[in-house]
Amino acid sequence: MRITQNTMTRNYMRNLNRSIHALADSNSRLSSYRKFDRVSEDTASASKAFSVREQLYKNEQALSNIENAQGELSSVESNLKCINTLMQTALERVMEGLNGTAGGSEKKVLAREINNLKDELLQTINAQYGDKYIFGGTNNSNPPLSIAGDGSVLFNGSAID
Repeated sequence: MRITQNTMTRNYMRNLNRSIHALADSNSRLSSYRKFDRVSEDTASASKAFSVREQLYKNEQALSNIENAQGELSSVESNLKCINTLMQTALERVMEGLNGTAGGSEKKVLAREINNLKDELLQTINAQYGDKYIFGGTNNSNPPLSIAGDGSVLFNGSAID
């Protein structure tokens, strides 16, 4: 069988085009950092890539949830410490008032201090983290404590006995 110059040129051009196409694909993969451009090029790898991407998204979401929970717990902790301090101070003032040496004017001063402590305590218990009231329980969209017109304290609208 005779191999003509035309056949050799055609084979050379076909191989050259294949090489150029392979080089272009390699450059494309190199510049895009991707093994393939279309799912149809490598379905097994594409499926694995989608699974990895989905797991990455889930991990990022879990991390975000953990960070949010840590922030909320930190806020709760600091508010509980403040509540504890306020309650200890209020107890000290009550004990000062109950001891027999306090006179009428001193008791009035102590009563004002205790009333101020009550207001601070109310503000601390009504603290928010983000858009939620941290001590609101299941109704965390409204302030948990409020003062009724008669001066009684309400928790989520219900009187505290």
